[in-house]
Amino acid sequence: MTAAPRLAGLGIRFAQPVSYELTFEQAAGDWLWGHSRGELTLDCSSCEQAFGWPLKLSHRLRLVRTESEEKRHLSESEPYLVEDDHIDIHPLLEDEILLALPMIARCATCDKIAAETMEANTDPESSSPFAVLKSLKFD
Repeated sequence: MTAAPRLAGLGIRFAQPVSYELTFEQAAGDWLWGHSRGELTLDCSSCEQAFGWPLKLSHRLRLVRTESEEKRHLSESEPYLVEDDHIDIHPLLEDEILLALPMIARCATCDKIAAETMEANTDPESSSPFAVLKSLKFD
């Protein structure tokens, strides 16, 4: 994948080319399914260091031609609106990558620290608003 202006605008780089395999199927509707693999370079939101993030996506999209058809299939599948019988693959795959990105990008070290902090803060003894009462002495 070469053209990804929205990813580039977020500072996301390709550590290696993304490979993808897509198949078109016309069984009980039009479907596009397949897989994408690669590695992106993200910047850690905590330490701001670059780190590799593995990209492993599975795609299964129902191709629809009208907005009413899109609404009808929304509850049972992930519809993709095709206009003029043309699918521009690069923006489609870029959309899929954007949806797969972590909400908070953290390198392994910062992710471990965040998990340990979260675990320490969920200790029932320390998270209780009444924990301070244990230290009070009443005569």
